[in-house]
Amino acid sequence: MKKSLISILVFLFLQMSLFAEGLDGIQYRDDTDNKISIYTLKIQNADQNLQIHYFSDYEYYTVTNAQSETVSMNFRNSIYDSEYNAVRKSDIISISGKINGKIADKEIKIDSGSWYQAAEYSLMNFVLSGEKSCKYWLVSPADLKATKFVAYNEGIETITLNKSKVQAYRVRVTLDNWMSVFWSVNYWFRASDGLYIRFEGARGAPGTPKTLVEIIGEQEI
Repeated sequence: MKKSLISILVFLFLQMSLFAEGLDGIQYRDDTDNKISIYTLKIQNADQNLQIHYFSDYEYYTVTNAQSETVSMNFRNSIYDSEYNAVRKSDIISISGKINGKIADKEIKIDSGSWYQAAEYSLMNFVLSGEKSCKYWLVSPADLKATKFVAYNEGIETITLNKSKVQAYRVRVTLDNWMSVFWSVNYWFRASDGLYIRFEGARGAPGTPKTLVEIIGEQEI
């Protein structure tokens, strides 16, 4: 209990310092099978929560509380005629709106575990807490299926990022079931403040092309 409280206080301190004025745009370069795209993550204070805005060829907002857990999400993709809201109520994530032009009103049953829709941000709390592992839920924006993952803190290592050496926590993420032996991905978070700076792995089933994501810029409001 004491360790959990300390980790939350440490996270809140870093949260206030890193996001005190908000980040107007954290830009990332996404390379999937040699197809390059740039996406932006904006983080702003919203009452007692943080609003995280992700946009590229589609966009979504998530609202995240002080424990880095997702409270709600709004997703929009005009190309696929999809727009819906997702709100957590106890162990239910309620969806209302449309996906691929069809009504998407449904309830997704999960358990009491955390919902980390913006995992890149939410795992920041985990890497700075000193805990070795954590479990969380994530809802696929494409088909509204909830999957439970396990994240393992593999410790700090030195990586090369934009031709510079950076100390970063490496976090291995896999499925919370027997299929974990077939799939895992890696995230890296800057050791100085926990900011997400790199991702490497396949975002789908075995055989899916690998993706490399790296931070290329950050700008304070």
